[in-house]
Amino acid sequence: MRELPIFFNSVGGITDFTRCEPSSGRFVQTSRMRSGVTYAVVDVETNVGDPCNGRITEIAVVLTDGRVELGRWSTLVQPQAPMNAFVTTLTGITAELLANAPTFAQVLDIVDELTQGSTIVAHNARFDLTALQASFARCGRTFERDSLCTEQLSRQFFPHLRFHNLNSLCRHIGVAQRGNHRALGDALACKLAFFGLLERFGHERVNAASMSHFMRLSA
Repeated sequence: MRELPIFFNSVGGITDFTRCEPSSGRFVQTSRMRSGVTYAVVDVETNVGDPCNGRITEIAVVLTDGRVELGRWSTLVQPQAPMNAFVTTLTGITAELLANAPTFAQVLDIVDELTQGSTIVAHNARFDLTALQASFARCGRTFERDSLCTEQLSRQFFPHLRFHNLNSLCRHIGVAQRGNHRALGDALACKLAFFGLLERFGHERVNAASMSHFMRLSA
Protein backbone atom coordinates (compact mmCIF):
# COMPACT_ATOMS: atom_id res chain seq x y z
CA MET A 1 0.00 0.00 0.00
CA ARG A 2 1.51 3.36 -1.03
CA GLU A 3 1.65 5.87 1.80
CA LEU A 4 -0.07 9.10 0.82
CA PRO A 5 0.56 12.58 2.21
CA ILE A 6 -1.86 13.98 4.74
CA PHE A 7 -4.16 16.79 3.67
CA PHE A 8 -7.34 18.32 5.00
CA ASN A 9 -10.61 19.16 3.36
CA SER A 10 -12.69 21.86 5.04
CA VAL A 11 -16.37 20.88 4.97
CA GLY A 12 -19.08 22.73 6.87
CA GLY A 13 -16.55 24.62 8.96
CA ILE A 14 -14.88 21.42 10.24
CA THR A 15 -11.52 20.29 8.93
CA ASP A 16 -11.84 16.69 7.81
CA PHE A 17 -8.28 15.31 7.72
CA THR A 18 -7.92 12.56 5.15
CA ARG A 19 -5.23 10.45 3.56
CA CYS A 20 -5.89 11.33 -0.05
CA GLU A 21 -4.50 13.02 -3.11
CA PRO A 22 -4.90 16.82 -3.36
CA SER A 23 -7.58 17.83 -5.85
CA SER A 24 -8.35 21.16 -7.50
CA GLY A 25 -6.61 23.14 -4.80
CA ARG A 26 -9.17 22.07 -2.16
CA PHE A 27 -6.56 20.34 0.00
CA VAL A 28 -3.84 22.09 1.98
CA GLN A 29 -1.10 20.60 4.15
CA THR A 30 -2.11 20.29 7.80
CA SER A 31 0.77 22.39 9.15
CA ARG A 32 -1.11 25.48 7.99
CA MET A 33 -3.99 24.65 10.35
CA ARG A 34 -2.06 24.11 13.60
CA SER A 35 -2.66 27.61 15.02
CA GLY A 36 -5.49 27.68 17.56
CA VAL A 37 -5.43 23.94 18.28
CA THR A 38 -5.09 23.29 22.01
CA TYR A 39 -6.51 19.79 22.52
CA ALA A 40 -6.40 16.56 20.55
CA VAL A 41 -9.24 14.25 21.60
CA VAL A 42 -8.00 10.74 20.90
CA ASP A 43 -9.51 7.27 20.93
CA VAL A 44 -7.87 4.01 19.92
CA GLU A 45 -9.21 0.49 19.54
CA THR A 46 -6.91 -2.50 19.93
CA ASN A 47 -7.00 -6.15 18.91
CA VAL A 48 -6.90 -7.30 22.57
CA GLY A 49 -7.78 -5.66 25.87
CA ASP A 50 -4.18 -5.10 27.00
CA PRO A 51 -2.85 -1.75 25.70
CA CYS A 52 0.79 -2.75 26.28
CA ASN A 53 0.70 -5.97 24.30
CA GLY A 54 -2.27 -5.20 22.05
CA ARG A 55 -2.00 -3.69 18.60
CA ILE A 56 -3.98 -0.65 17.49
CA THR A 57 -6.76 -1.50 15.03
CA GLU A 58 -8.39 1.93 14.75
CA ILE A 59 -7.50 5.47 15.80
CA ALA A 60 -9.29 8.80 15.71
CA VAL A 61 -8.02 12.31 16.45
CA VAL A 62 -10.39 15.26 16.91
CA LEU A 63 -8.76 18.68 17.18
CA THR A 64 -10.32 21.48 19.20
CA ASP A 65 -9.56 24.74 20.99
CA GLY A 66 -11.89 23.72 23.82
CA ARG A 67 -14.82 25.60 22.33
CA VAL A 68 -15.33 24.32 18.79
CA GLU A 69 -14.12 21.37 16.76
CA LEU A 70 -11.35 22.34 14.34
CA GLY A 71 -10.65 19.05 12.64
CA ARG A 72 -10.94 15.29 12.69
CA TRP A 73 -9.09 12.29 11.28
CA SER A 74 -9.54 8.56 11.69
CA THR A 75 -8.39 5.36 10.10
CA LEU A 76 -8.48 1.62 10.56
CA VAL A 77 -5.04 0.15 11.27
CA GLN A 78 -3.72 -3.26 10.28
CA PRO A 79 -2.54 -4.74 13.61
CA GLN A 80 -0.43 -7.49 12.02
CA ALA A 81 -1.73 -9.74 14.81
CA PRO A 82 -4.88 -11.82 15.35
CA MET A 83 -8.13 -10.21 16.50
CA ASN A 84 -9.54 -11.28 19.85
CA ALA A 85 -13.04 -12.71 19.40
CA PHE A 86 -14.52 -10.71 22.28
CA VAL A 87 -13.05 -7.45 20.93
CA THR A 88 -14.44 -8.21 17.47
CA THR A 89 -17.89 -8.75 18.97
CA LEU A 90 -17.61 -5.54 21.00
CA THR A 91 -16.34 -3.26 18.22
CA GLY A 92 -17.45 -4.94 15.02
CA ILE A 93 -13.87 -4.68 13.73
CA THR A 94 -13.00 -7.89 11.92
CA ALA A 95 -9.84 -9.23 10.28
CA GLU A 96 -11.60 -8.85 6.93
CA LEU A 97 -12.33 -5.18 7.64
CA LEU A 98 -8.64 -4.61 8.41
CA ALA A 99 -7.25 -6.52 5.45
CA ASN A 100 -6.35 -3.45 3.38
CA ALA A 101 -5.80 -0.98 6.22
CA PRO A 102 -2.43 0.76 6.64
CA THR A 103 -0.05 -0.42 9.36
CA PHE A 104 0.67 1.80 12.34
CA ALA A 105 4.11 2.53 10.93
CA GLN A 106 2.39 4.03 7.87
CA VAL A 107 0.21 6.41 9.92
CA LEU A 108 2.64 7.15 12.77
CA ASP A 109 3.81 10.47 11.29
CA ILE A 110 0.19 11.59 10.83
CA VAL A 111 -0.63 10.85 14.47
CA ASP A 112 2.55 12.60 15.58
CA GLU A 113 1.83 15.71 13.49
CA LEU A 114 -1.84 16.01 14.41
CA THR A 115 -1.17 15.77 18.15
CA GLN A 116 2.09 17.77 18.25
CA GLY A 117 1.88 20.58 20.81
CA SER A 118 -1.61 19.59 21.94
CA THR A 119 -2.91 18.17 25.20
CA ILE A 120 -4.37 14.70 24.64
CA VAL A 121 -7.94 14.32 25.88
CA ALA A 122 -9.31 10.80 26.22
CA HIS A 123 -11.71 8.76 28.32
CA ASN A 124 -9.53 6.36 30.31
CA ALA A 125 -6.53 8.20 28.88
CA ARG A 126 -4.11 5.72 30.45
CA PHE A 127 -5.33 3.03 28.01
CA ASP A 128 -5.05 5.19 24.89
CA LEU A 129 -1.69 6.72 25.81
CA THR A 130 -0.22 3.35 26.77
CA ALA A 131 -1.35 1.84 23.46
CA LEU A 132 0.10 4.79 21.52
CA GLN A 133 3.38 4.79 23.42
CA ALA A 134 3.78 1.04 22.88
CA SER A 135 3.00 1.40 19.17
CA PHE A 136 5.46 4.26 18.75
CA ALA A 137 8.11 2.28 20.65
CA ARG A 138 7.72 -0.68 18.29
CA CYS A 139 8.61 1.73 15.48
CA GLY A 140 11.63 3.06 17.35
CA ARG A 141 9.96 6.34 18.27
CA THR A 142 8.63 7.97 21.44
CA PHE A 143 5.25 9.57 22.11
CA GLU A 144 5.05 12.00 25.02
CA ARG A 145 2.10 14.37 25.42
CA ASP A 146 0.34 16.16 28.27
CA SER A 147 -3.07 14.61 28.86
CA LEU A 148 -6.52 15.10 30.36
CA CYS A 149 -8.66 12.10 31.29
CA THR A 150 -12.42 12.64 31.18
CA GLU A 151 -12.98 9.47 33.23
CA GLN A 152 -10.88 10.85 36.08
CA LEU A 153 -12.56 14.25 35.73
CA SER A 154 -15.92 12.47 36.03
CA ARG A 155 -14.76 10.77 39.24
CA GLN A 156 -13.60 14.07 40.72
CA PHE A 157 -16.55 16.24 39.70
CA PHE A 158 -19.33 13.64 40.02
CA PRO A 159 -18.26 11.21 42.79
CA HIS A 160 -21.88 10.22 43.38
CA LEU A 161 -22.21 8.54 39.98
CA ARG A 162 -22.36 4.76 40.09
CA PHE A 163 -20.51 4.42 36.80
CA HIS A 164 -17.93 6.67 35.15
CA ASN A 165 -17.76 5.15 31.69
CA LEU A 166 -18.10 7.44 28.67
CA ASN A 167 -21.80 6.83 28.13
CA SER A 168 -22.58 7.42 31.80
CA LEU A 169 -20.72 10.74 31.75
CA CYS A 170 -22.42 11.81 28.52
CA ARG A 171 -25.82 10.93 29.92
CA HIS A 172 -25.17 12.82 33.17
CA ILE A 173 -24.13 16.08 31.54
CA GLY A 174 -26.77 15.92 28.83
CA VAL A 175 -24.69 14.93 25.80
CA ALA A 176 -26.88 13.18 23.26
CA GLN A 177 -24.06 11.37 21.44
CA ARG A 178 -22.90 8.08 22.89
CA GLY A 179 -19.74 6.07 22.49
CA ASN A 180 -20.01 2.98 20.31
CA HIS A 181 -16.64 1.26 20.82
CA ARG A 182 -15.42 2.67 17.50
CA ALA A 183 -12.63 5.22 17.49
CA LEU A 184 -14.29 8.20 15.81
CA GLY A 185 -17.65 7.74 17.52
CA ASP A 186 -15.99 7.51 20.93
CA ALA A 187 -13.69 10.46 20.23
CA LEU A 188 -16.62 12.65 19.20
CA ALA A 189 -18.60 11.65 22.29
CA CYS A 190 -15.55 12.35 24.46
CA LYS A 191 -15.16 15.75 22.80
CA LEU A 192 -18.75 16.69 23.65
CA ALA A 193 -18.37 15.43 27.22
CA PHE A 194 -15.19 17.49 27.54
CA PHE A 195 -16.98 20.56 26.19
CA GLY A 196 -19.72 19.95 28.77
CA LEU A 197 -17.18 19.78 31.60
CA LEU A 198 -15.47 22.97 30.43
CA GLU A 199 -18.79 24.78 30.16
CA ARG A 200 -19.93 23.67 33.61
CA PHE A 201 -16.67 24.01 35.56
CA GLY A 202 -14.44 26.26 33.44
CA HIS A 203 -10.95 25.71 32.03
CA GLU A 204 -9.18 26.61 35.27
CA ARG A 205 -11.00 24.05 37.43
CA VAL A 206 -10.81 21.33 34.78
CA ASN A 207 -7.07 21.85 34.30
CA ALA A 208 -6.49 22.01 38.08
CA ALA A 209 -8.43 18.78 38.63
CA SER A 210 -6.48 17.09 35.86
CA MET A 211 -3.15 18.29 37.29
CA SER A 212 -4.14 16.95 40.71
CA HIS A 213 -4.74 13.52 39.17
CA PHE A 214 -1.42 13.70 37.29
CA MET A 215 0.45 14.54 40.49
CA ARG A 216 -1.12 11.55 42.28
CA LEU A 217 -0.05 9.27 39.44
CA SER A 218 3.49 10.63 39.57
CA ALA A 219 3.84 10.36 43.37
